[in-house]
Amino acid sequence: MRKIRHDIAGFIDDGDGFSGRARCYYRNLQDFFRAIAQGDETIGLPPYNGGLFEKHPLLERTLLPDAPFAILLDKLSRRTENEQRQWINYHDLTVQQLGSIYERLLEFVVVTNEAFEITIQPNIYARKGSGSYYTHDELVKLVVTETLEPLIEERVATFEDEMERLASERAAKSKPFMGLIKIQWQWNWLK
Repeated sequence: MRKIRHDIAGFIDDGDGFSGRARCYYRNLQDFFRAIAQGDETIGLPPYNGGLFEKHPLLERTLLPDAPFAILLDKLSRRTENEQRQWINYHDLTVQQLGSIYERLLEFVVVTNEAFEITIQPNIYARKGSGSYYTHDELVKLVVTETLEPLIEERVATFEDEMERLASERAAKSKPFMGLIKIQWQWNWLK
Protein backbone atom coordinates (compact mmCIF):
# COMPACT_ATOMS: atom_id res chain seq x y z
CA MET A 1 0.00 0.00 0.00
CA ARG A 2 2.75 2.41 0.94
CA LYS A 3 4.51 1.94 -2.42
CA ILE A 4 1.28 2.50 -4.36
CA ARG A 5 0.47 5.62 -2.32
CA HIS A 6 3.98 7.05 -2.80
CA ASP A 7 4.00 6.33 -6.53
CA ILE A 8 0.68 8.08 -7.00
CA ALA A 9 1.73 11.04 -4.82
CA GLY A 10 4.96 11.39 -6.83
CA PHE A 11 3.08 11.48 -10.14
CA ILE A 12 0.57 14.01 -8.83
CA ASP A 13 3.23 16.23 -7.25
CA ASP A 14 5.25 16.18 -10.51
CA GLY A 15 2.14 17.09 -12.50
CA ASP A 16 2.14 13.81 -14.42
CA GLY A 17 -1.10 12.26 -15.61
CA PHE A 18 -2.56 8.81 -15.25
CA SER A 19 -3.86 6.45 -17.90
CA GLY A 20 -7.56 6.44 -18.58
CA ARG A 21 -7.29 2.84 -19.83
CA ALA A 22 -4.74 1.06 -17.65
CA ARG A 23 -6.08 -0.43 -14.43
CA CYS A 24 -2.84 -1.23 -12.63
CA TYR A 25 -3.56 0.46 -9.30
CA TYR A 26 -7.02 -1.07 -8.94
CA ARG A 27 -5.73 -4.56 -9.79
CA ASN A 28 -2.89 -4.17 -7.28
CA LEU A 29 -5.35 -3.17 -4.59
CA GLN A 30 -7.65 -6.09 -5.44
CA ASP A 31 -4.67 -8.46 -5.05
CA PHE A 32 -3.77 -6.80 -1.75
CA PHE A 33 -7.33 -7.10 -0.40
CA ARG A 34 -7.60 -10.71 -1.58
CA ALA A 35 -4.35 -11.57 0.23
CA ILE A 36 -5.67 -10.02 3.45
CA ALA A 37 -9.03 -11.78 3.20
CA GLN A 38 -7.81 -15.20 2.04
CA GLY A 39 -4.22 -15.13 3.31
CA ASP A 40 -1.03 -15.84 1.41
CA GLU A 41 1.09 -18.53 3.02
CA THR A 42 4.01 -17.83 0.67
CA ILE A 43 4.56 -14.52 2.48
CA GLY A 44 3.39 -15.72 5.89
CA LEU A 45 0.09 -13.80 5.82
CA PRO A 46 -2.78 -15.64 7.59
CA PRO A 47 -6.34 -15.22 6.27
CA TYR A 48 -8.24 -12.55 8.17
CA ASN A 49 -11.54 -13.05 6.35
CA GLY A 50 -13.38 -10.52 8.49
CA GLY A 51 -15.63 -9.42 5.63
CA LEU A 52 -14.08 -5.95 5.50
CA PHE A 53 -12.58 -6.62 2.07
CA GLU A 54 -15.58 -8.33 0.54
CA LYS A 55 -16.42 -6.56 -2.65
CA HIS A 56 -19.76 -5.47 -3.91
CA PRO A 57 -20.79 -7.64 -6.91
CA LEU A 58 -20.76 -4.54 -9.10
CA LEU A 59 -17.17 -3.74 -8.12
CA GLU A 60 -16.25 -7.39 -8.69
CA ARG A 61 -17.14 -6.97 -12.37
CA THR A 62 -15.52 -3.55 -12.69
CA LEU A 63 -11.92 -2.46 -13.09
CA LEU A 64 -11.44 1.22 -12.34
CA PRO A 65 -8.99 3.04 -14.63
CA ASP A 66 -5.86 4.54 -13.08
CA ALA A 67 -6.85 8.16 -13.77
CA PRO A 68 -9.86 8.40 -11.42
CA PHE A 69 -8.69 5.69 -9.04
CA ALA A 70 -5.25 7.26 -8.43
CA ILE A 71 -6.86 10.61 -7.58
CA LEU A 72 -9.29 8.87 -5.20
CA LEU A 73 -6.49 6.94 -3.50
CA ASP A 74 -4.40 10.10 -3.12
CA LYS A 75 -7.33 11.94 -1.54
CA LEU A 76 -7.68 9.08 0.93
CA SER A 77 -3.93 9.12 1.61
CA ARG A 78 -3.09 12.82 1.94
CA ARG A 79 -4.73 16.04 3.06
CA THR A 80 -3.78 19.64 2.44
CA GLU A 81 -2.52 21.52 5.49
CA ASN A 82 -0.90 24.97 5.26
CA GLU A 83 -0.86 24.61 1.47
CA GLN A 84 1.19 21.41 1.74
CA ARG A 85 0.12 17.82 1.20
CA GLN A 86 0.50 15.78 4.42
CA TRP A 87 0.12 12.03 4.80
CA ILE A 88 -2.92 10.89 6.74
CA ASN A 89 -1.85 8.64 9.60
CA TYR A 90 -4.41 5.84 9.67
CA HIS A 91 -2.21 3.82 12.02
CA ASP A 92 -3.14 6.00 15.00
CA LEU A 93 -6.91 5.98 14.45
CA THR A 94 -8.81 5.05 17.59
CA VAL A 95 -11.52 2.40 17.71
CA GLN A 96 -14.09 5.19 18.03
CA GLN A 97 -12.82 6.92 14.89
CA LEU A 98 -12.83 3.67 12.91
CA GLY A 99 -16.34 2.91 14.17
CA SER A 100 -17.55 6.33 13.13
CA ILE A 101 -16.05 5.92 9.65
CA TYR A 102 -17.57 2.45 9.35
CA GLU A 103 -21.01 3.73 10.37
CA ARG A 104 -20.86 6.50 7.79
CA LEU A 105 -19.79 4.12 5.03
CA LEU A 106 -22.74 1.87 5.81
CA GLU A 107 -25.09 4.74 4.99
CA PHE A 108 -24.21 4.57 1.29
CA VAL A 109 -24.80 2.03 -1.46
CA VAL A 110 -23.04 1.46 -4.77
CA VAL A 111 -25.39 1.67 -7.75
CA THR A 112 -25.21 1.77 -11.52
CA ASN A 113 -27.46 3.77 -13.80
CA GLU A 114 -28.80 3.13 -17.31
CA ALA A 115 -25.52 4.38 -18.81
CA PHE A 116 -23.63 1.84 -16.62
CA GLU A 117 -22.02 4.62 -14.60
CA ILE A 118 -21.10 3.71 -11.05
CA THR A 119 -22.30 6.08 -8.38
CA ILE A 120 -22.52 6.11 -4.63
CA GLN A 121 -25.87 7.10 -3.18
CA PRO A 122 -27.05 7.66 0.36
CA ASN A 123 -29.35 5.01 1.78
CA ILE A 124 -30.60 5.86 5.25
CA TYR A 125 -32.04 2.35 5.66
CA ALA A 126 -28.84 0.47 4.75
CA ARG A 127 -27.61 0.11 8.34
CA LYS A 128 -31.04 -0.71 9.67
CA GLY A 129 -31.53 -3.38 7.02
CA SER A 130 -28.21 -5.07 7.77
CA GLY A 131 -28.45 -4.52 11.54
CA SER A 132 -24.96 -3.01 11.47
CA TYR A 133 -24.27 -0.46 14.16
CA TYR A 134 -21.09 0.59 15.87
CA THR A 135 -21.32 0.74 19.65
CA HIS A 136 -19.13 3.38 21.28
CA ASP A 137 -16.62 2.28 23.95
CA GLU A 138 -18.36 4.27 26.70
CA LEU A 139 -21.63 2.44 26.10
CA VAL A 140 -19.89 -0.96 25.95
CA LYS A 141 -18.13 -0.23 29.25
CA LEU A 142 -21.42 0.84 30.85
CA VAL A 143 -23.20 -2.31 29.66
CA VAL A 144 -20.37 -4.50 30.95
CA THR A 145 -20.25 -2.66 34.29
CA GLU A 146 -23.99 -2.64 34.87
CA THR A 147 -24.93 -6.07 33.56
CA LEU A 148 -21.99 -8.43 33.40
CA GLU A 149 -20.03 -7.38 36.50
CA PRO A 150 -22.91 -8.11 38.93
CA LEU A 151 -23.42 -11.52 37.31
CA ILE A 152 -19.73 -12.31 37.52
CA GLU A 153 -19.56 -11.15 41.15
CA GLU A 154 -22.56 -13.35 41.99
CA ARG A 155 -20.94 -16.39 40.34
CA VAL A 156 -17.62 -15.76 42.10
CA ALA A 157 -19.36 -15.43 45.49
CA THR A 158 -21.30 -18.68 44.87
CA PHE A 159 -18.07 -20.42 43.87
CA GLU A 160 -16.22 -19.15 46.96
CA ASP A 161 -19.11 -20.25 49.25
CA GLU A 162 -19.10 -23.70 47.69
CA MET A 163 -15.32 -23.96 48.08
CA GLU A 164 -15.60 -23.05 51.78
CA ARG A 165 -18.39 -25.61 52.26
CA LEU A 166 -16.36 -28.35 50.58
CA ALA A 167 -13.24 -27.42 52.54
CA SER A 168 -15.09 -27.60 55.87
CA GLU A 169 -16.71 -30.94 54.88
CA ARG A 170 -13.31 -32.29 53.95
CA ALA A 171 -11.79 -31.08 57.21
CA ALA A 172 -14.65 -32.67 59.17
CA LYS A 173 -14.27 -35.97 57.33
CA SER A 174 -10.49 -36.04 57.66
CA LYS A 175 -10.50 -35.54 61.50
CA PRO A 176 -11.92 -39.03 62.31
CA PHE A 177 -9.68 -40.51 59.64
CA MET A 178 -6.62 -38.81 61.15
CA GLY A 179 -7.66 -40.11 64.57
CA LEU A 180 -7.89 -43.64 63.18
CA ILE A 181 -4.39 -43.34 61.72
CA LYS A 182 -3.08 -42.11 65.10
CA ILE A 183 -4.71 -45.05 66.92
CA GLN A 184 -3.35 -47.53 64.36
CA TRP A 185 0.17 -46.06 64.72
CA GLN A 186 -0.02 -46.23 68.54
CA TRP A 187 -1.27 -49.83 68.42
CA ASN A 188 1.58 -50.81 66.11
CA TRP A 189 4.08 -49.11 68.40
CA LEU A 190 2.75 -50.88 71.47
CA LYS A 191 3.12 -54.28 69.84
